[in-house]
Amino acid sequence: MDPTLVVPYSSLSGLPRRGRLAARAVSNLLLVILCLGSASSLRADAFLEESHELAAGWNLIHVGVEPSVKDPVAALVSVAWQSIWTWLPSESEPRGGRWLVLYKDAPAFLNTLSQTAGTSPLFSFTGPSSYFIFTSTSGTLRVKGAVRSGRAALRGERYQLFGPSFDTASPPSLSGYFSRPGVKEHIGSVFELVGPSYRRVLASDILRPSAGYWVFPERDIPAPDPLRVQAGLGGLRFDAQTTLQELSVDIGAIAPSDGGGGVVQRQFVLRTVPSAGGAATTDWLELQKADGTFAAPGTGVTIDVAPDQSMLRLTLRSQSEGLAAQGSGDQAAVVELVSSAGRVSVGADLEVPGLRGVWRGEANIAEVERPSFLGGGFAPAPTLSMALLLEFPPQGPPRLLHCAAIESTRDGRNVTYRLEAALFHKTVTLTGTVGQEGDSGSLQGTILLPADHPLNPYRHRYHPEHPVGYELTRTLKMSFGAGSPGGDAVNPFTAVGVLSGVYEEEIHGLAQGPIHIRGTFRMHRITGGAASACPEAGQ
Repeated sequence: MDPTLVVPYSSLSGLPRRGRLAARAVSNLLLVILCLGSASSLRADAFLEESHELAAGWNLIHVGVEPSVKDPVAALVSVAWQSIWTWLPSESEPRGGRWLVLYKDAPAFLNTLSQTAGTSPLFSFTGPSSYFIFTSTSGTLRVKGAVRSGRAALRGERYQLFGPSFDTASPPSLSGYFSRPGVKEHIGSVFELVGPSYRRVLASDILRPSAGYWVFPERDIPAPDPLRVQAGLGGLRFDAQTTLQELSVDIGAIAPSDGGGGVVQRQFVLRTVPSAGGAATTDWLELQKADGTFAAPGTGVTIDVAPDQSMLRLTLRSQSEGLAAQGSGDQAAVVELVSSAGRVSVGADLEVPGLRGVWRGEANIAEVERPSFLGGGFAPAPTLSMALLLEFPPQGPPRLLHCAAIESTRDGRNVTYRLEAALFHKTVTLTGTVGQEGDSGSLQGTILLPADHPLNPYRHRYHPEHPVGYELTRTLKMSFGAGSPGGDAVNPFTAVGVLSGVYEEEIHGLAQGPIHIRGTFRMHRITGGAASACPEAGQ
């Protein structure tokens, strides 16, 4: 195959004409979606912020993260851009793919259009991926996004865009980056965009951070990066049950060097970076040292590896005591392993033990206030069990749900089922505060059942004397960690993952005065799937 780059001018509008374009075999280039709003939101991942210096004219950059802002117009608001292009690989295309383009101010019909609707531009700013951006003036593009550790193979005998990953403080040469056996022999021509034209990259040239390159391998290269993650590829997740995680990195292809004193070794630096997605820290993440103890990596820990070692295995531990403030969410960080040849970044997040989520359980009503000649007071009554579904959402106040939808996996199949609290006909928003461990505080709420509500138990639509019921007002209170009404000294918060305490209600509408009932409640967090509130009636 002739490695000369040739691009028809009509297909690129104003793009440089040198270059032969073929499919780039990466799975995370550009997602063609039905609308920009359908892009899934990123969960509590570790975020990095990249900085790209753009010159006036054409710029070929590589975005190494999954951007949190998917709309390219919103993502590029800080620079004076005119158009943005990317190459979408496709085996069905005669040239192995096609260009996707979005113009800022040009007529909409020039943009890449939907092949189905034919009207809406199907462009989503994703990554890791490479982009051509044409700007009228110079500027700095900052991209914040989630770390993605995966890297697809390079396809042989075709040009494709590739963004090398290395430490920006000490960038390697082209030959240094592709120096592993089985790779260096099969990397052909490499081109970079300099101003209005392409320039061939020589073996001794230093690679530029955040730049994209056209690479022509002579055959398929399954692992183009010198460092690649084997264990922890999807990130390191820590919670109350999982406090140890192993990060395993394949380093066997990196040639050892003389580390001084005649000792041949390979040297790496491990560091942790706080997530750019919020006010996160790295104090909760510790690295196991050679003597078995754990310590925070701080600004960086140097790791020497023997020449006969092909895998670097690192054990990390999470600790959350004293770090999680009341109401805080996840702690997130980026773990970076850097060598002179390349770099890998892995996201790590800690789910701080707390109350967030949906809890299921019941209240057992065992006492009713009864007036007497000696005054009021609670007296034992036949026990009534009442189902409870309590939600502590990521944002907003807690609430009692009338129904919860559970999405889970059973026997390898995705299933959805419902849990219902029969005595609550709608969601009840609660006020008050609860301690972080669920052993203190209280919540209050009010629920109104109109006289003509279809679920009013005192209404009978077919009875002439009962076309409507009684308007009922129920004011409830949940006291967390409180002892049982009978004075039982047993601690209601007997295990992790259990909420319990005293449940009370004041009911208006059934008698001349209010009716007071009291009992205990006990709840467990729903962990067998993703739980969410069912839609309210009429929605």
